[in-house]
Amino acid sequence: MAQPGSDDELPVQSERRGRLDEQSQPARASESEATRYRLLLEHLNVGVFVSSLDGRMLECNDRTVQMSGESREMLLSKDLVTHYENPNDRARMVAELRANGSVRNFETWTIHRDGKRVASSMNAVLAPIGPNGAPLILGMLEDITERKLAEERAGEGEARFRIVAEQSMLGLVIFQDDKIRFVNQAAADISGYSIEEMSRWDVADMARVIHPDDAAFVFEQGRKKLAGDPTALAHYTYRIVTKAGETRWVELYSRSIDHARRTASFATMIDVTARKQAEASLSQMSLTMERTAKLESLGVLAAGIAHDFNNLLASLFGHLDLARTRLEPSNAARVHLDLAHEAFERATALTGQLLAFAKGGAPVRKVGSLAASVSQCAEFALSGSNVKAELDLEPGLWNAEFDANQLAQAFDNIVINAKQAMPSGGTLHIVGRNVTSQQAPAPELRPGRYVKLSFADQGPGISAAILQRIFDPFFTTKAAGSGIGLAAAYAILKRHDGHIEVESRPGAGATFHVWLPATAEATPGTEPSPVGTQGGHGLVLVMDDDDMVRQLASSMLEYLGYQPIPTCDGSEALERTRALLAEGKRLSAAMLDLTVRSGEGGRDTVRPLATLVPGLPIIASSGYSDDPVMAEPELFGFSASLHKPFRLSDLDELLSRLVSRQHKS
Repeated sequence: MAQPGSDDELPVQSERRGRLDEQSQPARASESEATRYRLLLEHLNVGVFVSSLDGRMLECNDRTVQMSGESREMLLSKDLVTHYENPNDRARMVAELRANGSVRNFETWTIHRDGKRVASSMNAVLAPIGPNGAPLILGMLEDITERKLAEERAGEGEARFRIVAEQSMLGLVIFQDDKIRFVNQAAADISGYSIEEMSRWDVADMARVIHPDDAAFVFEQGRKKLAGDPTALAHYTYRIVTKAGETRWVELYSRSIDHARRTASFATMIDVTARKQAEASLSQMSLTMERTAKLESLGVLAAGIAHDFNNLLASLFGHLDLARTRLEPSNAARVHLDLAHEAFERATALTGQLLAFAKGGAPVRKVGSLAASVSQCAEFALSGSNVKAELDLEPGLWNAEFDANQLAQAFDNIVINAKQAMPSGGTLHIVGRNVTSQQAPAPELRPGRYVKLSFADQGPGISAAILQRIFDPFFTTKAAGSGIGLAAAYAILKRHDGHIEVESRPGAGATFHVWLPATAEATPGTEPSPVGTQGGHGLVLVMDDDDMVRQLASSMLEYLGYQPIPTCDGSEALERTRALLAEGKRLSAAMLDLTVRSGEGGRDTVRPLATLVPGLPIIASSGYSDDPVMAEPELFGFSASLHKPFRLSDLDELLSRLVSRQHKS
C-alpha cells in the first residue's frame, strides 16, 4: 500500500515509462521488419528500386547500382532519363504506368558508365507509398543483355550460333516437326535432364515436363505460332516440373527461323524462379504496407470514438438491464427486454472489434495455453450450430504469451467466419503443431519456435480476387457482415508478433494458418472464481465524468442495496471522502473511471484515496480493454477492474467478493 509523501511519485514515473515502452514497441517491430526486407532485397540477383515519376531514383538495392555502373550517390542524384539509350523509352514507360498502373516485361537499352549498352527488362507498379500517399514507381530490373545479344546473333549462321549457344547461360532450343532439333546445356540445366535425353524428345515428352496447370496455355501458344496467328505471344512465362520433381518458372521467347532449309521455332528459355519469388515477396510487402496504413487510419478513428461509444452503451443497456431485473419472467414486457439484452451482447462484441484497432493499446500478455484457448473458443463459437469442430492438437502443445481476451476475440472471428462459410453444416478441422524453424515461416516473422494453428473449413472456397482483400477493414462478401472480424484478427495477431494467412481455391474450402511465438514458461495456476452474493450494503464512491454512466452506476448500486456517493473527478472524490471521514463515516468500496477528460482520473486518484481509507477495495473502470491497468489492476494500486459496459450481475458479483474479502481481513 502506498505511503504519503514522495513515494507517491514513483508509480507515476513508472506509469510514464510504461507508456513510453508501449509506444516504442511498434517502432522497434517496424525497424526489425524493415531490416529483414532490406537483407532480402540486397541479396537478390535482380535490381529493386523506388523512383519518382519525374525521373529521380529514391531508393535501390546493390544490384541496381551495379547495372548502372554509377556510384550509389551519383545514381541517386542524376536524372534517370540520361541513362536511356533512347530517352523516349522512359516517357513511354511512365505513360504506360499512368494508364495501366503497372508495366510488365518492359525492355529497353541503357548506357553503362563505361559506354557499353545494357539491355534490361522492367516490371513495375505505381504504388501510393510516397508522402501523403503520393504515387511512386516500385519496380524490378533484370539484366537481359546476353539474351538480346544471343537473339541478334541467332541468324548469323549455324557455326557461330552453336558457339554462342554452348557458351550461353540462356536456355536455347530449336523445335521442328514436333521434335527438339537442338538444345544447349543451359536448357538442360533448367530442366534437370541431360542434352542426350532432351534431344530425343517429342511433343509427348515435352508435355510431361510442363506443369499440368500451364500445359493447355503453352500448347495453344505453340499452335498459334505455327499457324502464323498474330495473337500469338512472343514471350510468356509458365511452370515446368524438373527431373527432380521441383517446380520452376521459365520465361520463353520464341521466333520463327530457317533451320535446315525449313521453318522451325527458336526458343530462348530463362529460369525466372528467383524473380517470381521476389515478385511475390514484393507484392506481399506492398499489400502489408497498404493494409498497415488502413489499420493505422482505423486505429485513429476507433480510439477517438471508443470512449464515448462505450459510455453510451453502458447507460443505454445498463438501464435496460435494471428494468429487466425488476420484472418477473412471466411479464409480457420481459420478452422485449430479453431481446434488447441480446442486442446489447452483439453491440458489445462489435465495440470490442473496433477497439482491436485502437492505437497505443498493446496487448497485456501472460503465459497461457493456446490449446485451452482455441478449444474453448471453438466450443463457444460453434455452440448450437450445425458445424462441429474436430481438434487435432499436438500433445504438449507449447504455451505462448498472449492477452487472453484479445486472442480469444481473434480465434472467435476465425471460427465464426468458418461457420458462416458452411450454412448447411460441416466440420471445422483445427490442427495445432509445434514448429521450430531456422528460417522465418512467413515474411513478417523471425526464425524460432512457434505454435502453428490451422483452421480448415468445408465451405465453397475463396476466389483469388477476394483472397487479396480478405483481411482489409470493412471488406465483406456477406450481406449481413461488418467486414471487421478477420481484419481485427489480423491486427490482434500482428500485435502479438504473430502472423495469419489463408490458402484456398473455389470449391475446396479455406484454411487459415496462424503462427504465434512459443514460450518455454509454464502456465501459472489460477484461483477458482468465487461465487457472488445478491446485494450488499455500505457507502460506495462512484467517480465518472460522464453524467449518464455516473447516474447508471448509482442506480445499480441503489438496486443492490448500497448507498452511492457520485463524484465527477479525482479532486471531488477525495474531497467527499474527507468529508465522510469527518462525519465518522467510512466507504465500503470505490469505483474510479480511469479516463477523465477535464480533471484527475483513476490513475491519479487511487493512491491518495487508498491513503485516506487504508484497505478500501478500489475498482478501476474503463471502456479501453487494452489499458494495462484493466489487465493487471493490482500493479497500479487497484483491487480489481470492471470493463464498460458492464451488467448489473457483473457489478453485484465483483462488489460482493471485494466487500466480503475486506470484512474477513
